[in-house]
Amino acid sequence: MDHEYLTDLQLFKPPTPIKVKILRIWKSTTPDNPKNLLSLDFLIADVKKNVMQAMIRGFDAPLFIPMLKEGAVYLIDKYRIMKSKHNFNVLPEDLMIVLSRMSEIKEIVEDNTQYPDYYFNFVHFKDLPDKIYKKEILTDVIGIVTTITLVTKVQLNNRDVLVKKRDIYIQNASYESLKVVLYGDIALSIQEQEILQRNTNVVLAFAGLMIKTYMRSLYASSCSATRIYIDPEISEVHELKQRYQKQPIQADLQLLEACTQFHSTQQSTVSDIHVADLLAIEPKKTLNTKFLLTANIIDVQAPNGWYYNACNQCAVGLRFCAGKFWCPIHDEKTPVLTMILELIVEDLTGKIQLLAFGQQAEKLISATIGELVAIKTINKMVLPLPVKTLINARKTFKVGLTGKAIEAGLTIFKIFDSTNPTDSSTATSKMYKGTTSVNEQPTCSQPSLLTIQDSQLEMPPSPTNVQVAKELFPEESLGKKMKIE
Repeated sequence: MDHEYLTDLQLFKPPTPIKVKILRIWKSTTPDNPKNLLSLDFLIADVKKNVMQAMIRGFDAPLFIPMLKEGAVYLIDKYRIMKSKHNFNVLPEDLMIVLSRMSEIKEIVEDNTQYPDYYFNFVHFKDLPDKIYKKEILTDVIGIVTTITLVTKVQLNNRDVLVKKRDIYIQNASYESLKVVLYGDIALSIQEQEILQRNTNVVLAFAGLMIKTYMRSLYASSCSATRIYIDPEISEVHELKQRYQKQPIQADLQLLEACTQFHSTQQSTVSDIHVADLLAIEPKKTLNTKFLLTANIIDVQAPNGWYYNACNQCAVGLRFCAGKFWCPIHDEKTPVLTMILELIVEDLTGKIQLLAFGQQAEKLISATIGELVAIKTINKMVLPLPVKTLINARKTFKVGLTGKAIEAGLTIFKIFDSTNPTDSSTATSKMYKGTTSVNEQPTCSQPSLLTIQDSQLEMPPSPTNVQVAKELFPEESLGKKMKIE
């Protein structure tokens, strides 16, 4: 045999020729600059069905792009064996192949049916929470298509131009649903008519997704490594179709309006809106629109704690790993303590949940997070006393849906400002819905996961950064040594 199998390859061992089939090719780029080619990556397999990821760096990639194609078999020599990349791998393997302009590639024309056609490492929906914002190994999922949207254009935080976007909803064998958001050219790689015109259940296999969350709703998002397969010839597809054979699902086309209306840059404010009106709003028509809502606060919740370690650039929650704080967008960052409160408010027409972040949460309770840290018995999962005073208070809120919420299909309104209501709006509180009067302590149908702290609050001057760190991080914590901005 004049070539080796992929399992024979080792780090620091002089490579010998390998004969492999290319199963998948993709161009690795960054979201903020998709025209900047970082590398040309591809997934290869040998006749023993061993698989490995291969890469050609961006400056050498143009030499190989014309000669490489999916499904073809190649004899490859003069390559290097290296450790896998830190992020965006499609395999849970330690090694990868790296080609350069010195490498030799020759296409072999032979019967390639002995090679596999696909490779997937499917993750069950119940295990997806463990993959949130983890970029080391991308995620593969599979499911029956239930809904597909038309392609629209949206404005993303890290892009100066509108980006194409399509949403697809799939359902697995356990009847669990997952939303998959496709961006850029990936959104165009599948056409809605391919799905809608089929008379049978359509199974989509997604390779190379990132798992994200927004407002506690989990969803999958595409990246430059994402590939989509319609009814691939694999056992998982046959099992899904068999499961749904007696319960056929007709894929639904969800129509979205044009992006010019959806992403208007003009802001408008509607006065005297009620909870029922907010609940009936179509999210795609509300971007950049703010509403004034006067309502009673009947409960305050913070299931994951009333503050979190946020990125100082994008306010996304940081993940603590290997002694450092990491942002899923900006990598290693110094944490900034940010308050987050969920308010359950009620008026004559119903109840709704509002979210208050950062300065708006501090404004509501008339205390900064630094001042709250000065409380001796501070506990992330115990609401400080100033928050208790919010319950039964009546406020006028300026609320709206953020672009991220609309993209994720969520109708959780964010508080952009709050004031004490005018006399006329306060008078309406006498008609408070239900049996609880305004002067009584209202209750909420969803009890808070936090307890209210009743200790006497003393409000000394705001502590220094060093004092904040000592209060929040125990002596043995690595976080104690970090500067809190």
